[in-house]
Amino acid sequence: MKKLLRTCCVFIPVLLVTPVILSIPALLVGCDAVALLAPNDIRRLFEDERSAARAQFTPVQIDPPSEDSSGPALIASGDIDGDGLIDVASAWNQSNPLQLHFQRRTDTTIAFETITLVGDMPIDVIAGLEIADMDGDGANDIVVLVKHSGTASARCRTTGELVDGALAGMVLIYYNPGTAAEALNSLLWVEVSLSQAEVAGAGPLDQTSPEDGGYTAMSLGDIDGVNGMDIVVAWNPDECEGAGNRVDYFANPGPGTARQENAWASIPIELDLPPVNSVAVFDVDGDGDLDIISTYPDAATLNVRWRRNPLIDIPDAFHISDQTWRRGAIGQVSTGADVVTAGDIDNDGITDVVVRSKNGAVILWFKGPENATTDPVRNLPWQVFTLAEFTERTPRSIALGDLDSDGQLELITTVDSGILWFEPFSATGITDQWAENLIEDDILTPPAVTDPNVNIDEIIPSSTIIHGLDLVDLNDDGRLDLIGTLDRQGQSGLTNDAVIWYRNNGL
Repeated sequence: MKKLLRTCCVFIPVLLVTPVILSIPALLVGCDAVALLAPNDIRRLFEDERSAARAQFTPVQIDPPSEDSSGPALIASGDIDGDGLIDVASAWNQSNPLQLHFQRRTDTTIAFETITLVGDMPIDVIAGLEIADMDGDGANDIVVLVKHSGTASARCRTTGELVDGALAGMVLIYYNPGTAAEALNSLLWVEVSLSQAEVAGAGPLDQTSPEDGGYTAMSLGDIDGVNGMDIVVAWNPDECEGAGNRVDYFANPGPGTARQENAWASIPIELDLPPVNSVAVFDVDGDGDLDIISTYPDAATLNVRWRRNPLIDIPDAFHISDQTWRRGAIGQVSTGADVVTAGDIDNDGITDVVVRSKNGAVILWFKGPENATTDPVRNLPWQVFTLAEFTERTPRSIALGDLDSDGQLELITTVDSGILWFEPFSATGITDQWAENLIEDDILTPPAVTDPNVNIDEIIPSSTIIHGLDLVDLNDDGRLDLIGTLDRQGQSGLTNDAVIWYRNNGL
């Protein structure tokens, strides 16, 4: 176990006055330094044009405007300091910090106080980020799936040898010190690296694509029904590890031993696979335990599939009962199945699955059957429908949520520099392609400024990648908001990046 060094924190009061206007007075505190960062004018962060949906969302920057961490890739949300307010964690894959943004409120403002929790070694490139209570003490912890720790070589878990060029993968848990005041001090967060998760992953390293090589995805859920949250990972190992690509879960040993590195057992779910990309945890068959959905872009068949949890293992006409993780078909996406999520799209009480195909530039949904089968009974693919397809841009992150509070799940997706919201044209048109609403498009002339001290005339219009996407009611008004990461590629590609809260105004 290691304790971490104290870092500076930044406190940003954001005046929530009018839509699409961002006032950015910011006070930098910590490390005995106090400086007022207040521009003379208030600049619009984004243009309010081209979509009625765009006016429904007010963009507010969460990370410190004048601080230039670069390459925001992943975000997660939850109450980190126990004050009842939703906070945000962000991972940046270029300058490498993992930041915590604590929400602060007065009667007229919502603010974010930012600290750096960790960065660089042992964290170089992150493939997964979650917030959950992992040791049952009532305080939320930070779980990080590290694709590469930054070392020149990786130690093979199977053989113990050091492998040059392999990705040094890890699963790290940062345990919350407990109180709101202590949570602000990164020195007090305890780092635990799960020993069974320290592995050699297949390279090469691509900072812009967390979904390729080594560890590619992580999902949390109580898989075995005891001791709280377990950790499910998708892993493409170096050849020294043997057993091919795989889906594993790390079993939570319980409150008494959760902080012990050796206590988390690695349990294989599926071995010897084609390259695996995404995992998600849902109750697919409605039997009360959590199943695992996964994608395999290059698989010749069944590249979207699920594994039935044997925790509740009742034999019937659709399954056999042998206490193993039996495979079930969901479907085949011939252009490759990448990112996956799930939810009840058609309100029939059954889990449906949504898949993004990057090469196909399409997002599909698979309708969950009343009785999903597993082998050896029969592999029956689910009915599939197109939600959206694209001609000029590439879909990236996907999420499901009810943005307009009408009881119908909508699809939210990032497409390069844009964020889109899709909804059925009508209640009877749920199986047709859905209507598109633009929430954000960051390719502007001139582009948006997130650092108030940047001269807007010096910014070069360029591409932006919005990879991270989270849906949460951040301000407790009963409406789902969006949080997105803006990784801008202009000039050096190291400035003007941002984590943005898109506040849902419910218009």
